[in-house]
Amino acid sequence: MTGEDTTAGIRNEEPVVVSRRFRPRAPDVRAARRFAAAPALAWGVDPSALETVVGELAANAFAHARTAFTVTLRCPEESVLSIEVTDGSLAMPMHAHASPESLGGRGLVMVDALSVAWGARATAGGKVVWAELRPARLETRLKR
Repeated sequence: MTGEDTTAGIRNEEPVVVSRRFRPRAPDVRAARRFAAAPALAWGVDPSALETVVGELAANAFAHARTAFTVTLRCPEESVLSIEVTDGSLAMPMHAHASPESLGGRGLVMVDALSVAWGARATAGGKVVWAELRPARLETRLKR
């Protein structure tokens, strides 16, 4: 996405792809959520939905892969926002069947509810778990 600041006469380049690597620590899961919040409004995405999806995927990487993980956000001009969390584990994510008393096991259910699509693919050194969110500016156009 490219914007132009005509009042200052300076071209303002907004990143279309942002990526950051995190350590396998609980504070880094919170940091991943904050990282995702920054571009959300500029990209027309609900910040709470983006933070929740990134937070759940990062939490899964921390809890299950126990490796460093990378969060990558891509927002093309006319498409869905793509979220990817890459980690060093070959184990694919699975829906848990959490009982009402369980404290966990609902992360992928939330990801599924908030995203238009999600999935996982193996890589040479682990896996990528991805999800897609539709920016609000596209939702508005689709409702017309």
